[in-house]
Amino acid sequence: MKELEIDIEKLARLAHIALSPEEKKRLKTSLLKIVEYFQTIRPLATGSGEKTLTSAEGESLPPLHCPRRKEEEPIHLSLRIEPEYLKTLPNYQDGYFQVPRIME
Repeated sequence: MKELEIDIEKLARLAHIALSPEEKKRLKTSLLKIVEYFQTIRPLATGSGEKTLTSAEGESLPPLHCPRRKEEEPIHLSLRIEPEYLKTLPNYQDGYFQVPRIME
């Protein structure tokens, strides 16, 4: 991988933060490690290479078997409010809450 140059002074100026020389050094080291890590996972993100899971230490992990929801199952998100309570609400009509318009 080619050497990456990060302008910490410019980064601090854009973020409106003041950094001590020690903080600048630590930040640059951390950012370079982050970029290096993303370079190692880039082939996985683009779909090239073998699809495997590895830990941060580089050891292979077993594949994940996550149960998935069947696409045919409808998702029901209902609000169960007692009808007597709904009658007391000032902006409730025909099963809907009336709210001020926020978009034109």
